[in-house]
Amino acid sequence: MVVSLFFTKDIQYKFVVNRVFSNPTDQVQTFELILPMDSEFQTIIWEEITPLPSFSTTDEDENYIFSYMVEPNKTIDCHITGFIQKEISANQTQPKEFLAKNTGYWDIVDTTEIQRVLSFMKDKGLDLHSDIKDISLLDEKQKEIFYKYLYQYVIYRLDYKKDIKLGLIELPRTGIASIIKNSASVTPLDFADFYITLLRYFSIPSRLVLGYISNISGHTTDGYYHYWVEYFDITKQQWVSADPFMEKYRKQSLFDNALADHIAVIKRGKNPMAPTLTFYTPNDFLITLENKNIQEKRLIINKSFSLDDYNITKKYLKSYIDLSNGGNVAISDIRFEKSNLGKISQYVDSASNTTSTLLLPGQNHSIQLNLPFEKISSPEITITGKVGNISGISEDLILKAKIPNGVPKYIII
Repeated sequence: MVVSLFFTKDIQYKFVVNRVFSNPTDQVQTFELILPMDSEFQTIIWEEITPLPSFSTTDEDENYIFSYMVEPNKTIDCHITGFIQKEISANQTQPKEFLAKNTGYWDIVDTTEIQRVLSFMKDKGLDLHSDIKDISLLDEKQKEIFYKYLYQYVIYRLDYKKDIKLGLIELPRTGIASIIKNSASVTPLDFADFYITLLRYFSIPSRLVLGYISNISGHTTDGYYHYWVEYFDITKQQWVSADPFMEKYRKQSLFDNALADHIAVIKRGKNPMAPTLTFYTPNDFLITLENKNIQEKRLIINKSFSLDDYNITKKYLKSYIDLSNGGNVAISDIRFEKSNLGKISQYVDSASNTTSTLLLPGQNHSIQLNLPFEKISSPEITITGKVGNISGISEDLILKAKIPNGVPKYIII
């Protein structure tokens, strides 16, 4: 047995993505590229993004999606480099409601399996009511050991073929009933699906992670793609990474382990099937350990706030908040908190602004506000807010703009 000890502090990887998008048609085509995202367990520092995408967004599972619009009979050669720093953020996002719902591949009909789970726990000393479906009703100590025993049950219940090949991501998916029936010959994806199904049955928010395992743990000479699980521990109020398959495969305890060799690329919580990985060949996505020069995170936001001239025919005073990212980390959260006009978010123009915008280093974003004249009660508009991303990096926003001279005096009270 190989035992490897490593910690998340100062674990940094360098990644390189090379991808060519060709459009042989006579119509504009849009191609998507999904890149590693900031999360509670990793921060992405962007070194080069050539060219910048036509637009970039996040989905409901916080995945980073770059979209490239390619003109007819044109080709775009994408070259993207950056660093992935492994760390556990103090900023733990609260789980969305859909992450605790049994759906699709994560829905169990046969309650016989649940009785096996409860029997397994009873043998270990945790005696629960047969109808339990929400562990929030348990006391703190019971919750703590419930998480541990459910993880252990997955390892006890499932097994894999001894000639299994690691790194396969286009695996057949037969569903929970087939996993239960053929529990002795399942895949890493089956381990994850089975685990999420049980977690969600007991109302524990969880999501599937498709990512990359580096070779720093010493059990392989090369890295490979892999599936694992993240669940929300309501006692600790934080997300936890868990990989029961890898514990069984390595034959070493990995419960409550930081899993510093696990690099997330895609998370699925809303839909068990989407999104899918947009690169597959070895040359598309390269990762190497890079601990010699730990990169410094820099969140630099350049901002301006302007207002249109007064127009008596208009119902609103249009204003624009222009933001540009001058740092090396992505901005996925743009939040307005206070203003002397009340809740400023209600005046954001929905037609020209999207809440899922991802602002990459070097990118610009303009937010249009439609301010009702009757709400203006001072010669200056002040807005405060915050920008940041899910990994916990943030910076305050302070915006000020004077009301244009053309606005009638009686409007300014």
